[in-house]
Amino acid sequence: MHHRHLRLLGLAALSLAACTGAPPNSTVLRSTAPRVDDLPLHDLLLFDAQRLGQMSTFAASSSASGVDADGAWFSSTGGSLETRAMLSPRPFDSVLPSWNAVVPAGAAFAVEVQVAGADWDWSPWLLLGYWGATDSAGSARSLTFEHGRVAVDLLELSRPGTRLRWRVSGLGGPGRIHLQHFAMALEGVADRRTYNPSDDHGSPRSVGLVARSQRSEADDIAARICSPTSVAMAIENFAPPQTTAQVATKLYDQQHDIYGNWNRAVQGAFDFGVRGYLQRFSNWIEVRQAVASGHVLVLRIAAQPGELPGAPYDSTEGHLLALEGLDGEGNALCYDPAAPSATSVPRVYSCAALEDVWFRTGGVAYRFVGPREDL
Repeated sequence: MHHRHLRLLGLAALSLAACTGAPPNSTVLRSTAPRVDDLPLHDLLLFDAQRLGQMSTFAASSSASGVDADGAWFSSTGGSLETRAMLSPRPFDSVLPSWNAVVPAGAAFAVEVQVAGADWDWSPWLLLGYWGATDSAGSARSLTFEHGRVAVDLLELSRPGTRLRWRVSGLGGPGRIHLQHFAMALEGVADRRTYNPSDDHGSPRSVGLVARSQRSEADDIAARICSPTSVAMAIENFAPPQTTAQVATKLYDQQHDIYGNWNRAVQGAFDFGVRGYLQRFSNWIEVRQAVASGHVLVLRIAAQPGELPGAPYDSTEGHLLALEGLDGEGNALCYDPAAPSATSVPRVYSCAALEDVWFRTGGVAYRFVGPREDL
């Protein structure tokens, strides 16, 4: 995976090739079976079509744009949507955005975030992603400021933030870009008084994925496409299947030369007909609810040597795999694309081990929730 900062990646040696108005926050659930080592709380800010369809969501500075029953739109050339400032549910030290947008062929847009703290003023607009036919999304756009920096698709802060807003801007092309969903996953500031315990037992749950191995693809990309392979499994669960190579081409980030850009994985799946967003998890009750809802989670993990027994690698600085289900006895049924063949992709990993390699390294997941309603 692309993020190189120690907080998310740790110091593991690489044995698997690295894969590359205020809105309501998500419900925070507390387990009835606390562990000795607790886990941090995260917040999720969701702008669904209904919220995006309200002009009160956006600032007056938005231009060449509008709203309708299905969300909000802006012109591919010169249009923009900028939200009003909002107060976060609690202080945060990172921002991870994602979106679902209908983009005409040949059009492109950029996504930026602006943040402020309780005792420091607004940052410049910081580029956190782009989509569409462009090779100049990053030109003349900020990636760093006094209290933070953008690490590919994640804004990391050195001092806690308390306020934020986001905007999308057309970069050229025909027609309108229609924004149907926008999400921001916030990582809570480490504070043991607000940690959340986990619970990994309950009734068995599964979603019914079809296994794929990244090792089955061309040699020049096979070691780099854990993200596209996992996304391809999720797409097949909700929409017509796509080849892994097609998904990899769609998700490829030319600017950073990686296949593992997180927000591009979400928008790429949407282009293929599947809705989703990025979320941080820190307890098994939330995970169980997602699986029970039929949602497919693609987990981002980082493991030091021996931390994930049963894996087809000893360690990894960054890897993505799909969650097939939970056995109800403390184990997660995972489809790990690093396995040498599709038949060996299904793996059983203990939830306790996944807490170390997933929850404690950020808890990031792609959450795919169902087919696109406009197709």
